[in-house]
Amino acid sequence: MVKDVLKSVRKLKNYKYILFIILMLSFFLRFWDLGYSNFYGDETKTFYLDKTTPATKFLLNQRKGPVQFLAVWSVEKVIGGHDEFLTRVPFALAGALSVLVLFLITQKIAWDKAALIATALFGLNGFFVAFSRTIQYQSFLILFGFLAIYFALLYQKYENNTRKHYSILSALFLAFSYLSHYDAVFFAIAIVFILIKEILDHKEDLTGILKEILIYYVLPFVVITGFFYIPYIIHGYYSSNTFNYVSRRLSGFEYGKNASWYTFWVYNPHSIWAFLSLFIIPFLLKRSKWDRNLLLFWFLVPFVTFEFLFSNPGTHIHNYFIPLIVIISVGIADFMKILEEKAQKQSFYAFLIFIFGLLFVVDLFTFIPGVNSGYPWKDSNRFSSSISKVNKNYHLFLYGFPYDRGWEQIADYVEQNGSIRKIYTNDNDTIAEFYLGGVDYTKPGINYLPEYFVYVFDNQELVDIPLDMKIELDDRLFENVYGVEKAFFVDDKLSAILYRKFR
Repeated sequence: MVKDVLKSVRKLKNYKYILFIILMLSFFLRFWDLGYSNFYGDETKTFYLDKTTPATKFLLNQRKGPVQFLAVWSVEKVIGGHDEFLTRVPFALAGALSVLVLFLITQKIAWDKAALIATALFGLNGFFVAFSRTIQYQSFLILFGFLAIYFALLYQKYENNTRKHYSILSALFLAFSYLSHYDAVFFAIAIVFILIKEILDHKEDLTGILKEILIYYVLPFVVITGFFYIPYIIHGYYSSNTFNYVSRRLSGFEYGKNASWYTFWVYNPHSIWAFLSLFIIPFLLKRSKWDRNLLLFWFLVPFVTFEFLFSNPGTHIHNYFIPLIVIISVGIADFMKILEEKAQKQSFYAFLIFIFGLLFVVDLFTFIPGVNSGYPWKDSNRFSSSISKVNKNYHLFLYGFPYDRGWEQIADYVEQNGSIRKIYTNDNDTIAEFYLGGVDYTKPGINYLPEYFVYVFDNQELVDIPLDMKIELDDRLFENVYGVEKAFFVDDKLSAILYRKFR
């Protein structure tokens, strides 16, 4: 593999410096101030907190594969706890490596220029920056899925015994991708397309090629995935944890309004991608070949699945944006071939550099602490214009945005003052329960209000007073029921207030 990677880089000649710059920018966006944010609620759900529960039961009693849980647990074993920076490092590293592997894939499917463009667009896309900055399965799903496709392409390329090694490696990484999440099926689609071509190219020895694929691909894949998913299904964890969840996402039941365009825009708050999508046209106008059909097939299956079968696809739409990015990149490269004069090409190169620079700057304002001024939790400023906070009318899954509301400070204060009990907040319940640890986290009930209330400014729930608390307050004013106990500041700005109920 190393020889193939070095060969791919050497082929670039002067372009290798451009690749290096793209990789460095992508690395910066994924790692800079990675530990700034408090853990999101979904991040804390990956923690193996209750050690009285056997590890195997903890890993099986989930809605998805064990990779993200094992990654977090491994870091915990090394550092002895959960650290906002170190716990996220494996996910950021997986996200950064994915940028390089996509370059290798696109280079084999298309050519150098298209590969560089795809690498830049993928590395600067808000979805994949956000996934890399959070403890979620996506980074590993994508990295392992990319590696599976890359080794499948190498299997297709070679005719000697080395190809069998690549087949096994592809099967292993596809299995690891499945052990990250079921969305690996959309990487499997591309691999099946590659294997079908391989079968057709060796139809004179149909029995031999089918036997080779069964032994060196299907068998290792089934053994590895079966090691986890067979007990997962047999012992009922799939039916209890996953089946109903997928059904709700299909039907939209219990979820709010969802719009894929808006989900994409929240992570990429600009119109640049609408413009870039125009380059799908030169891609489609070019004579269809196997590699282009592969990209179209890889795009269409997840696109139809999530836009026509699922009522609430959420961020899973990233599964069709990956091949779409490659399609756009090939389309841009096709358009560049139309330009005949040197001046036209140089102008277009300068235009692309401007676009990539603009994408990078927008990512800074969107994901980097210190540059981001509160988006998406509050109305913010970007350049000389303002950008509105997210629309509560849409059901959104938000990850990776800067979010520090002083929960560690709050937890320290509560711990130092041992008499504080029965706390509630307007922020995410899971975040509060994690940081407050063993302190009673108590929601309002019939004729009951919690003793303490943590009011968090610009919180993840996008509410001032939770509905259940409003009901119990009835017509009483909040300030007539609660008084200030302690204020908390982050970056010299008021971030939260701990209130205590009047006796």
